[in-house]
Amino acid sequence: MVMTRAGAITLKGTPTDLVGPELKVGDAAPDFLLQNNALEEVSQDSFVEKTLIIATVPSLDTPVCHAETKKFNEQAPDLANVEVLVVSTEGKLTYVEYVKEVAEHPNYDAALAAAKG
Repeated sequence: MVMTRAGAITLKGTPTDLVGPELKVGDAAPDFLLQNNALEEVSQDSFVEKTLIIATVPSLDTPVCHAETKKFNEQAPDLANVEVLVVSTEGKLTYVEYVKEVAEHPNYDAALAAAKG
């Protein structure tokens, strides 16, 4: 059963729920499975002997999320053995497209229209 922490944070003043237990310094990091920029699966085991900064953001389209991602990626290379993982969640899907070839561009107009609502 998934734990929900009601009103754990606010979003522009509105109480917002978080799912999962509250993590604390010293806790074991939860396992994860993600895709990197090369579309390869990575997990916690992919970063043995590295310090990870894992930033989860609701959308890279917001000023704070964009700035957070940029700052971590600009400054982390100066730190030995540090990797930054930024995970963006999008909530409700408003547009889905599977391009047949990864090198093909998606239908930008359709995606932007869906984003506008």
